[in-house]
Amino acid sequence: MDGDFTQAQMFQLPGKIDRKTEHIALMKDIDDALDVDDALNAAGIYPAIMGDRWVRTGEYCVYNKDPESPLGREILWVENGVRYRIAIPDVPVRFCGKKISLQKVAGGMGVFDSIELLQITQTGEKEYAVSPTGPAALEGKVRAVRFMNNGWAQTDSGGLPEAGKPASPDDPAARYGWVRTRFEKGATGWHGSFARGVGGDGGRSVVADFDWSNPAGVAIVGSGPRTGKNRH
Repeated sequence: MDGDFTQAQMFQLPGKIDRKTEHIALMKDIDDALDVDDALNAAGIYPAIMGDRWVRTGEYCVYNKDPESPLGREILWVENGVRYRIAIPDVPVRFCGKKISLQKVAGGMGVFDSIELLQITQTGEKEYAVSPTGPAALEGKVRAVRFMNNGWAQTDSGGLPEAGKPASPDDPAARYGWVRTRFEKGATGWHGSFARGVGGDGGRSVVADFDWSNPAGVAIVGSGPRTGKNRH
């Protein structure tokens, strides 16, 4: 999609695409597009178009700045004096071999499979609220992951680097996980869309710390006959 988008603008994108046949690219979609075994991209077509830019993906995550504390009912992100609150739903997830409420997850992050499961509302001059569109829509579409914090690791089925699978950067399948370590006063954590590097030094990075005000690229993919993969 032409142009760059801030995190707040990401919530408006589903209304600009054909939701029956298109969606905001997920982590695996980006990996597929960069796959050098793919005849369409063997010559680096996708990186040639995107350059060294960062691409926000459809997955949306939330984590506590204190990894020992559970997510709780709400996470507050503060940026340039603007507050962004997200309500954490009381939905069951599997984490460390147990089935618990997402609100009780500590030492990991909650991941919504798509930003389309969420909505944003301005609640004050410098305050916004992010909330699930409806409990029924979340069933089976929210999970908890042990994301690799600032290190290399093998990925899970969704393309996210797992903390329990550390790896060497020499492994081409490994990804570098990167999370926020600096927070403004009042922030209790971070929430937002994952960003994926598609070229340069960040080409194998999965980032969960992008500024809300920082514009980045967005890719839209559509379902279609393409050897089992999405059509880009």
